[in-house]
Amino acid sequence: MTFGRYADPFVTTGSVHLLAARRARQLLTHGEMNPASITPASLSVLPRKRVILVVDDESDTTHALRQLLGDRYDILIASDGLEGLATAQASSPDLIISDITMPRLDGLAMARLVRARMFRKVPIIFLTGRDRPSDVVAGIGVGARHYLTKPVTVEDLERHIERALGVSCAADAHLT
Repeated sequence: MTFGRYADPFVTTGSVHLLAARRARQLLTHGEMNPASITPASLSVLPRKRVILVVDDESDTTHALRQLLGDRYDILIASDGLEGLATAQASSPDLIISDITMPRLDGLAMARLVRARMFRKVPIIFLTGRDRPSDVVAGIGVGARHYLTKPVTVEDLERHIERALGVSCAADAHLT
């Protein structure tokens, strides 16, 4: 794999090296890093972008979220709950954004398994078309931090992501 004229020897099957290589590419693109200075050790001290796992079977939604959030966060995509569970286990994301209605394993079951098997504290945001009160109760009941129904505004989604990640949000300043 190459980036511009420079070979990228650090991309491996391990998601940690892959995410570090993505961050190095971004720094190279913006002229913030000298290509000659890239070593495996230097990749470990790069400022790390937070990792968001998006789990949704609708490619339009995953593509839109990648476009919207990709410059601030490393975005991983899974197309159903089983793939989401495996990706979460392999990558230890900082946040999971998931639909509920998906093939093979729905978002509620995936969230239950994420909580039971590995990550009690990783925030989960449900972004779904299911809007009945019983759906909201079920989502919060399996450990979701936030429950958003589609369609959602960009501002609302960003505010909930920032809250879930513990990032201060200028829009929330009036609440304190």
